[in-house]
Amino acid sequence: MKLGPRLGSAELTPPTRRPPLGAQTADAILITLIRSDAMTAPTKVMTAHIPMDLADKVEAAALRLDRSRGWIMKQALAAWVDREEARHRMTLEALADVDAGRVIDQQAILAWADSLTADAPLPPPTK
Repeated sequence: MKLGPRLGSAELTPPTRRPPLGAQTADAILITLIRSDAMTAPTKVMTAHIPMDLADKVEAAALRLDRSRGWIMKQALAAWVDREEARHRMTLEALADVDAGRVIDQQAILAWADSLTADAPLPPPTK
């Protein structure tokens, strides 16, 4: 497969060794993304400036796992989005509990927590 005029005329071949972070040109990164994602669901390119120490960790993980940096970042982003969605869902559930009056008085919680080191701890408070 030949590249277009903007990208040159080199053949696309998988690299045997990944260049260090920052050594690839934007064209090479785009080629890698097109090659690896061409047969998957539609994608959208997003960019972010990240601290160098984090970028180095991503690079190290990619080399260690023999995966692309893009794959590592997709996995990390997907995990973060899943956690945030779960946190949001739990927050909405907690607010619904408050609205429905399903709460326990803070003083009852503190008294129960203080009793946990006693010989006869209090039972957990309920509403």
